[in-house]
Amino acid sequence: MNRNLKSTKCLNVLNYFRKFEVICFFNRKIVKPCMQMPIYTISCILKLVTFIYSQCYNYEKVETDEPVFTSINEYLYSKEQHERVFYFVLTDIVDSTKKWCENGVYMHYEMLWHAKMGEKLILKHDGYIINREGDSFFVAFLDKSSAVNFATEYYKKINERRKNNNNSPLSLQARIAVSEAFCVAFLDQYRYSFLGDEIDNIAGFCNNINRAGMIIA
Repeated sequence: MNRNLKSTKCLNVLNYFRKFEVICFFNRKIVKPCMQMPIYTISCILKLVTFIYSQCYNYEKVETDEPVFTSINEYLYSKEQHERVFYFVLTDIVDSTKKWCENGVYMHYEMLWHAKMGEKLILKHDGYIINREGDSFFVAFLDKSSAVNFATEYYKKINERRKNNNNSPLSLQARIAVSEAFCVAFLDQYRYSFLGDEIDNIAGFCNNINRAGMIIA
């Protein structure tokens, strides 16, 4: 027991001297040099440290306060009106009226497939359906890559369907217009409407394609 007590006391003494050495080192390397500095230099250093800390704090605060949206629907419904650049895709089936007249039953099943395929791709690429009338889709996107990826995959799906149908004259063919436009998106009852001078031009781009194809304007 006596030996244990002696060893414990020795350890306590060693720890005390170690702490003392740390204090002396801090005093020798930091406190004394600072005391030898002019007061103006010390104040400048303190101001610089304070400035750096404040900038880091403000940056972190902005980063955490900025809302993060996981989808275009969440972004749109965050407030009643938005003014910004959106990316639009307009699709249209070529000669659909003529094909309906030639074989209405066949077109019925083709258009059911087209509707499901289009809605699935819009959901996949995070689009917002502005208009869904007849055989066309008018869709808005927040970024350019999503719009182009949707249009490209949509066009590929249409062509794959046509090949699977042995290139039948009644198979679907699509024309697509992709464009960007600065516009105002505002909540009109339950849906968002998009207004802008360039939006009307998108339909014109699509109508100018007399055959199946895609144009990026």
